Amino acid sequence: MKALKTTIILFTLFLFSTSLMAGNFDKAAEEAIVKKTIENYVQSMNKRNADDLKDVLYSKSNFIKLNAIVNKVTESSASDFLKSLASGRLGFWKEVAISSVEVTEQMAHATLNVATSNLKQIEYISLFKVDGTWKIVSVLSTLEKE
Repeated sequence: MKALKTTIILFTLFLFSTSLMAGNFDKAAEEAIVKKTIENYVQSMNKRNADDLKDVLYSKSNFIKLNAIVNKVTESSASDFLKSLASGRLGFWKEVAISSVEVTEQMAHATLNVATSNLKQIEYISLFKVDGTWKIVSVLSTLEKE
């Protein structure tokens, strides 16, 4: 009888611990979702599709770019950035590579290396998990000659 009680207690502890672990942060799964969000960002930029890009942006996100060619820093709100994209002034990258992704439970950071015909751009993208969905909250970028 004692062995049965011990078995029941151990089994209950096992079930309890596995249910706790099920709620744990799955870094690999979240990293895959963040990468998909970044890929959607890149596709929207290349297609110059402001509507699709809006889906991955936080409404109050900001964009800061250092143009090292003319030594100028510009800052844009999400709405201004979307208007620029829709007008055709932004987008169409030749090559894009996600060089790194770091993910915590509520925040992520990714680095993109972007190339056009003779320019090189590095983008540092910060994301927050907002209402269960990864959203881009800021993009810092540099632009320089290749």
